[in-house]
Amino acid sequence: RKTRRERENTTKKQLAEAAKLLKTTDRSVAEIALAIGEKNVSAFERKFRKEYGKKPLAYRRENA
Repeated sequence: RKTRRERENTTKKQLAEAAKLLKTTDRSVAEIALAIGEKNVSAFERKFRKEYGKKPLAYRRENA
C-alpha cells in the first residue's frame, strides 16, 4: 500500500506528463487524462487546476 507522500508524488509526475502533452500535442483533455491513467476527466481537471492554477485548456493556450 502506498503512503500519502508516494501517492502525491505519483500524481505530480502524472500531472507533469499531462502538462507536457498539453504543450506538445493537440490531443484532447480526455485523451491526455486517459494517457496518464486518470479515467475521470473531471477529477483530472480538478487535480490539474489545483497543481497548475488553471484548467488544462487554459494552460495549453498560455504555454503552447
